[in-house]
Amino acid sequence: MSNIKDTGDLKIKLKNGQVIKFRTVRNSDTELFLKYFDDLSARSRYFFHPGRFDLEHAESITKNANSGDTYRLVAVQGEKEYGRIVGYAWIQGLEKKDYIPMLGIGIIDEYHNVGLGKAMMKLMIERAKQLNLDRLKLGVFDDNPRAIHIYESVGFRIDPTIPPRKENEHTEIYMIIEIKDCKERRERIMVDYNQLSEITKAEATSNLTQVHQVPAGKLSSRYAI
Repeated sequence: MSNIKDTGDLKIKLKNGQVIKFRTVRNSDTELFLKYFDDLSARSRYFFHPGRFDLEHAESITKNANSGDTYRLVAVQGEKEYGRIVGYAWIQGLEKKDYIPMLGIGIIDEYHNVGLGKAMMKLMIERAKQLNLDRLKLGVFDDNPRAIHIYESVGFRIDPTIPPRKENEHTEIYMIIEIKDCKERRERIMVDYNQLSEITKAEATSNLTQVHQVPAGKLSSRYAI
């Protein structure tokens, strides 16, 4: 399901003037991921914590690359063939039924506050559209306001229906974004509305108005960006 076209030579210029290229993860990226892990500070590792930051975990990422349940993307700095990974994002849970796929992202510290995190989030949302996903979910610690702000800026909102999760002294909250355009949702509801009896149309009209007023993004990663 995650077998979509590579981003190729898609590039952006950051606020610091550097040019970053986005591409999908390759089977040959293991050493680059080890260096990427080393470039994450202790604080970023804490917020990011995808598990371990070792060879085994790097190999688990690159072995399957982009196939099956997970779509993976890296942000690469440098003009060489492989360059240096400065950002990593993924969507997991593509093959699970009755499950909202989970988005994760991690940016190395020296590339914080230069626009990379937001740009990568936007690109992952576009990839989610290509994958025909209805929604994306992520988790974020409530003491990571900078990440929460970035997520909200691209359309995520805290989902009050998902209970927060306690982890030591921190609390992880969940955010969701609706991938489908609000207009599409309104059109689908209008079809159902026209089939209703006059008795139930008044209530349906109220619901339809609420849907029309929902922003394009509705929400709910503890991840470091």
